[in-house]
Amino acid sequence: MPTMPMAWNAPVWAELAHQMGLVPLAVLCGLDLRGERRDVRWWWLAGMFGVSWLADTSAHYGWLPAVTASTFYPLVQAVIAGFVLLPWRPALAFNAIVLAVAVFLFGFVGVPGMPGVGAPDIEFRAVAWIAIVYLVTDDAWLGPIRTAVLLTFGLGLVAWILHARTMSLATWYPYQLVRLAGLLVFARAALIGQPALRLVTTAHHRRPPGPTRRIA
Repeated sequence: MPTMPMAWNAPVWAELAHQMGLVPLAVLCGLDLRGERRDVRWWWLAGMFGVSWLADTSAHYGWLPAVTASTFYPLVQAVIAGFVLLPWRPALAFNAIVLAVAVFLFGFVGVPGMPGVGAPDIEFRAVAWIAIVYLVTDDAWLGPIRTAVLLTFGLGLVAWILHARTMSLATWYPYQLVRLAGLLVFARAALIGQPALRLVTTAHHRRPPGPTRRIA
């Protein structure tokens, strides 16, 4: 995955960027310790953001080649988002489409990390993150969660592609700032327990206005 270009105290900033993926989960853990429990869907969404931490950790310790980790973790995020934000059957269809496109890309560009294969993580990340953005585009009732998703996976995709193309500090810092903004927006939403996430029972994820169940 694209890393921070070498610079003064680069390891410190790189480690901060690595660890901030845990911010949403840390906030939920703190709330839980205070007795302010959130619904399991908050935890799954926080885990969706935290998948990047697992990818960075696996690359750091050599469990996976960096390019392989960078390619696969956005797909995991898309699968989690599908099951959290969609009813069961539409979620299966959504994730099947995302994974089918990924398989097509594997066949077209090869498996990342294998000999002779470049770094096609831009294509894979674009598929996964655009799919996540699609899930919340028309769901204004999601409020700050929608904002966090649009920041992290929408604007974040643009910032990440620019960094992947240039590999410079001038693009690395803006990408990390976009990530941080999305994480903080989600963390604040978790702290106040809003929006009131709805029970996902409808046949399609475009839910009409109506009563909600507050998750707190």
